[in-house]
Amino acid sequence: MCGSLPIDPTPKPRKAAWPFSTTAARHHPAGHRWAGSVENGGSLFSGYPPKRVRSCAHGDSDSGGPGADDNASGVATVLEIARVIATAVSLGVIEQPAYDLKFAPWGSEISSTREYVAELLQQGRMPEAVINFDQSGFGSWRDAIYFEPDDIPVNEGLIILLRSVAADHMDQPGFPERFASIQSQGGTDSYVFQSSRVVGENAVPSVTVYNSAWSRPHTLEITPGFPPVNWYEDEQEGMVTVDGDAFYHSSGDTPGNTTDTELWNMGWCARVSLIAALRLIDK
Repeated sequence: MCGSLPIDPTPKPRKAAWPFSTTAARHHPAGHRWAGSVENGGSLFSGYPPKRVRSCAHGDSDSGGPGADDNASGVATVLEIARVIATAVSLGVIEQPAYDLKFAPWGSEISSTREYVAELLQQGRMPEAVINFDQSGFGSWRDAIYFEPDDIPVNEGLIILLRSVAADHMDQPGFPERFASIQSQGGTDSYVFQSSRVVGENAVPSVTVYNSAWSRPHTLEITPGFPPVNWYEDEQEGMVTVDGDAFYHSSGDTPGNTTDTELWNMGWCARVSLIAALRLIDK
């Protein structure tokens, strides 16, 4: 059951940002669809035998607005993960991953993903796991990271992995102090990898990592076994509140209003998800 919280117009306190590359967010052509094929990214590393982990984000601003948070922030996070892991391998900090790591911004939210998944199903090349990023750069009322959905059985292992990474690092600089996994809400690309609307039956672990969803905070029941961690004391018992973005789908979704004011959010999403992907590969 979902309900709305009364919105306090007072901005939440700002804090110093942990260093994070914002080049992609500043120069992403938000509001325009990416040119090219459905799959706008490719393999950074090719493993053998071929096992695939996908990091993705929709590259369009589906409202037609500037789209700094929705979803240049997601694209920037994907690019940052690719940059960091490529640098780490080239410097010998880590070995070349055994999995095929793929990174892609989608041309159009949902529809491009459906085309891509349909093609993968025909070729028998569905990934072992998918980590999607959507609204990963700003939240108007709270500071936390969310993993969704945690109520789909095939996602259990990936949710546990993401939560364990966040828990292991929550007291370290550059990582979130609070995190929560969330039941299904829909409306983002990770669900396409598990959707019966695509020809064929999917059972791929696919999770979206983000800092806000839609325009207003909303409250959901906690999925049994997955309580929020280090959470806000004013939360209703048995419930968890997902933050919103007051500039969602509006002309106000600019870097100056959203992503540039909270640079740490993209850093949180990138670091937690990258470590989780590497742990997944090591299993």
